[in-house]
Amino acid sequence: METDKKKLNISLSPEVAAALRKFAFESTGHMRGVSDVAEKAIREFLEHKGIKIEGQA
Repeated sequence: METDKKKLNISLSPEVAAALRKFAFESTGHMRGVSDVAEKAIREFLEHKGIKIEGQA
């Protein structure tokens, strides 16, 4: 993932937020992994919908 990242505030239901935090912590060992896990999930969602991400090969 790129090091130059932009911040984006989103609202999640408490259940989704808790599941995201839990999964990120369990898979990375720290809470800083939430952004990387969320970015990967959003990329997969966009690709599944056929949306091209600019700057991606």
